Amino acid sequence: MGGQQLRAAPHAERVLKCLDLVKEDKLQAVAEAVVKASDAEGPFLMGVEELPVADTMECVKACEVSATSANTAVSIARMFIATKLVEAKRFAPAPGQEATTKLKELQGRLNGHAEKLQELKRSTAERKKLATMREAESEVCKAEELVKRVSEAASAP
Repeated sequence: MGGQQLRAAPHAERVLKCLDLVKEDKLQAVAEAVVKASDAEGPFLMGVEELPVADTMECVKACEVSATSANTAVSIARMFIATKLVEAKRFAPAPGQEATTKLKELQGRLNGHAEKLQELKRSTAERKKLATMREAESEVCKAEELVKRVSEAASAP
């Protein structure tokens, strides 16, 4: 076992260097995707009480698409970190501990982005539900108006 760890030491150093380069790339992709999802929510944050239903549904769709993209980036980063944590267990104690510490720090940052994304997804789902209810109410009003017209036409001599 000791021989394996000694042979793994140069590999561990290379992985640690690579980790410094790749971690920022993965987290940057997640951060950008979450910002994009947050930006898609912009029309709802403009201070307008209610957007027209069609506009609301269009914005909700944009939010859902960007949230899906951000969710994919989070999943990729999580898989990367999980894989590297397993690899770090095979390193010699010192480089292994260093790699694990860096990866845990990355995991914490990633979890922060994931929590923000979950909040965006919750607010988007709530907006979609409210817009769908408004749309249904509108359709019911139209149907009631048609019933009234048919009733009036049927009772007219």
